[in-house]
Amino acid sequence: MNLYLIKPVDGYKSLPDNPWEAVYDLHWGFVVAADNSLTARRLAADKSGARNPVRKAWMSPKYSSCSLLGTAAIGVEEGVVLEDYFAG
Repeated sequence: MNLYLIKPVDGYKSLPDNPWEAVYDLHWGFVVAADNSLTARRLAADKSGARNPVRKAWMSPKYSSCSLLGTAAIGVEEGVVLEDYFAG
């Protein structure tokens, strides 16, 4: 099981269809325990909620990065370990 950091790509503000235009009541990043980056992205998207305007952005390398942090400790189960949520 690996740990992944998923966050908006650098320069997201300059994207013409910036999904993080509304800066509040959104997730801004996740640390996810998963076997691979695709699963990590899916878990982050699921955690962000179906109505969340940036849900699809967590699945796309155009909008978000997914970098390997390392190996999870023994016994850590698959899922979101930490979330950065800005409530406004």
